[in-house]
Amino acid sequence: MESSTETGAYAGPFHVIIIGAGACGLMIAQGLKKVINNVPYTIYEKESIKGRVRDWGMAYHWSSDFIPKLLPQSIIDKLPLSEADYGLTTPQGAPHEYVTARNTSTGEVMKKIPLRGGRRVSRKRFRQVLSEGIDIKYDKNVENITYLTSGVCVSFTDGSKALGSIVVGADGGGSRIRRLLLGKKAEPTALPIIMNNFNVQYTAEQALFIRSKLAPFTDLGVHPKGMFYLMNLQNVPNPEDPSTWSFQMSTSWPVTLRPLAEEENTSEGRLKILKELTADHAEPRKSAMAWVPDDYPVPKDRLAIWSPIPWDHHNGRVTMAGDAAHAMTYHRGQGLNNCINDAANLVTGLVEVNDGARSLSEFIDEYQVEVVTRGAAEVEMSKQQSLMMHSWDQFIESPVMTYGTAGITELKEKKNKAARGGSVL
Repeated sequence: MESSTETGAYAGPFHVIIIGAGACGLMIAQGLKKVINNVPYTIYEKESIKGRVRDWGMAYHWSSDFIPKLLPQSIIDKLPLSEADYGLTTPQGAPHEYVTARNTSTGEVMKKIPLRGGRRVSRKRFRQVLSEGIDIKYDKNVENITYLTSGVCVSFTDGSKALGSIVVGADGGGSRIRRLLLGKKAEPTALPIIMNNFNVQYTAEQALFIRSKLAPFTDLGVHPKGMFYLMNLQNVPNPEDPSTWSFQMSTSWPVTLRPLAEEENTSEGRLKILKELTADHAEPRKSAMAWVPDDYPVPKDRLAIWSPIPWDHHNGRVTMAGDAAHAMTYHRGQGLNNCINDAANLVTGLVEVNDGARSLSEFIDEYQVEVVTRGAAEVEMSKQQSLMMHSWDQFIESPVMTYGTAGITELKEKKNKAARGGSVL
């Protein structure tokens, strides 16, 4: 069902409808709740209260500047609980200062890439911390959006409806809100890259060995044959028992390196291919994959992007943020950073609208221009990084290796500085 327009009006006070209780939606909710004149909102999530079974690591760094503007101090104090290596580092440890890039054929460190404010978190625990004090409406699948003469109405598949002033789609890379707004133009584009992402636990001895070989924060590697292989600690339930620790295994390679036949695209088939492709890697990557039990579940994943284009925001009554607004690949580690940036911009503007300082239509028009411009540039650079990550000769000259981990806005400033004779990194 497509979006529609009807007569009628929402007569209540200014109210924000947030679709999606991931990191982006929760950041927006916390930001609206934090301000002195609380901005009324309701947040809806399509998943059940149990949420996804899968977990993975996410990183934020330059966007840490926005955290104090979005979150109350009580939540900020608990953010360390969500960090991937929590329990093996001090709870209030300093942020990480670099990303380690390796040649995974030899294990040699190629470069320590400078980082600003680096934190790696568990997606699950990050959401748990951010959801504190937030009333989330679960099991709510959006069916349609109706634009009233004043305000908006969201219909859900369970027959319920929500009335408000604006809908914010923060519902991820496969956003239903984006599809309602743009139809076929909302479909993500798959890249010719095969990827797998899963978490594994080992024996205590194996876990200690793997950790001893990994750099902190992010240990990414590229094999000269064109394969990407990132390994990091993902969860430390018991610091005293390494057999409880889990590690994130994130791999990708171009289809041309090792095509995946339809009959191979099973959990067993994917793991078998991974073991074959990593047999010539240095430690700990070689053993870490070899030690994975042959019947271990390896989910089916794909690498897809969506570069933002302007959408009809219906006089400020609908917009998007996070992956819904710009779905990018993960090889530059910019997805969560841009989500936080979007959340901060939205909260700032929505507070002004709630206070009567500006019109909703004016603000959303300004917000959309910025998010589309920044988002399109970030998606393109991340795509470039992903393609170059899988070609040894090109990887050396890729954005991360050349310019570091800065976001597109900061990167432009760095490039301007370099043009004046300064250093980019």
